[in-house]
Amino acid sequence: MPRYQPAQGAEGVFDDIERGKGTARVIGRAGAGNARVIASPETLTFIEISSLGYPQITVVFGAFRPHTMELVASDSRHAIVDGRVLVEQYYGSCRVLQ
Repeated sequence: MPRYQPAQGAEGVFDDIERGKGTARVIGRAGAGNARVIASPETLTFIEISSLGYPQITVVFGAFRPHTMELVASDSRHAIVDGRVLVEQYYGSCRVLQ
């Protein structure tokens, strides 16, 4: 059975986004690395692979949170910890840095 619990969420910065090439750089708590970008008319999807080979997927939607200039976003992490599958999902927002 799934277990739901509050989480702190994810923080990071995506820069050097090249939609045509499908590449970006991600900067987070664990350092900086490369990400794959999949662009669609309604989303930008960033796929990172951890040093252990596990995917982390961030989706930025083309919609603003009500009464803000922040875009709606979701984040999914997948791993195996102590032999058990771990899936974490967060939702929130992001903002464009200039």
